Amino acid sequence: MNRTSKMGILAGGNARRMLAIAAALTAGLTLASTARAALTLTLSEPGAPGGPISTTITDNGAGDQDLTTGSIEVNDPNFGDFKTNILVGFSNRTDPTAGPVADLEVQSLDVTKNTNVAAATLIITLQDTGFTFPGNAGDSMLLSSSLAGTVKNVTAGSGDNVTFQSTSNPSGTSTPVQSAVLPAAGTSPVPFTASPATTTATFVRGAAFDLSNTTTITLSSGNESTNLSGTTTAVSQGPAIPEPTTLTLLGLAALPMLHRRPRRRA
Repeated sequence: MNRTSKMGILAGGNARRMLAIAAALTAGLTLASTARAALTLTLSEPGAPGGPISTTITDNGAGDQDLTTGSIEVNDPNFGDFKTNILVGFSNRTDPTAGPVADLEVQSLDVTKNTNVAAATLIITLQDTGFTFPGNAGDSMLLSSSLAGTVKNVTAGSGDNVTFQSTSNPSGTSTPVQSAVLPAAGTSPVPFTASPATTTATFVRGAAFDLSNTTTITLSSGNESTNLSGTTTAVSQGPAIPEPTTLTLLGLAALPMLHRRPRRRA
């Protein structure tokens, strides 16, 4: 076999190895992306008896009582100072018919304070990763938050409250915090809405984006409870328009091109 033939075989082998490596890397990135996309619901109480506590439930993982993809259901009768009776986190990321709205929602049928000690705070964080709709990469997205619910057995003047906020990543954009001071109530549920009723923010999306929301509930006395619904949505407003500063810089960059003289032919 001559030198040229050997070099050709070596080159072919190197090319095949490079293709194999590229395929492996692509597969690895795909698997990493798939593994990354997950709906999670986290409960935490920073001031729990005995120290801070936290637990995270992954969609269809341990602790999830709803095996439907895109929905997490938790029923914990003894999480620190609180009892959660049917706490649900919902995402439409895996719904092929979802269409023009990305939706992430936390619902509570009943969050009750178990203890009669000082005020305690429960934090509920719902997150889903890898939304590829609505819109396209480079679109301006409208991120919105809304919060409402009912309460019962809240002591007048206690200052008990609920707050809610939505966030988009990797942009790190968050809506302004919504806050509701819970109204005093007897045994019958009394409705409440947050102030402001809705909040919004905008971000520019990439190929994919993540959504999360955080609900913070503070209750002061045993047997106080709240039912609530906090909703995060994202909709496309079409391609983002460059800011005036960006347009100015682009115009300045083009000036040398406009003043460049054509060279004379010899």
